[in-house]
Amino acid sequence: MKRFHVHVAVHDLDQSVRFYSTLFGTAPTIKKDDYAKWMLDDPRINFAISTRAGKAGIDHLGMQAETSAELEEVGSRLLLLCEERQVLDRRPPRHRLGVVPHLGLGAALWQ
Repeated sequence: MKRFHVHVAVHDLDQSVRFYSTLFGTAPTIKKDDYAKWMLDDPRINFAISTRAGKAGIDHLGMQAETSAELEEVGSRLLLLCEERQVLDRRPPRHRLGVVPHLGLGAALWQ
């Protein structure tokens, strides 16, 4: 089953962690100095925040696939809409593909 991914750039990580932890009803699955991630099952989402970008807002969207078949299914549809693509990592066990759709918002697919 696929999991939707949203990465949001924030200015204040600690304040944002408090906000999203309250919203989701749970602490982040991973927390680093500049990054936090929640792997939620309801809704099924990989939600991440970080202070790595210069501007606050949605950094990129993505789809995390559990199988190679799911990755191929979503990837083939998405690539039809994209102006540019870049293979980010083909090393097992992950295959990551970055794309730049016509909307100008970065997207990523991975297994």
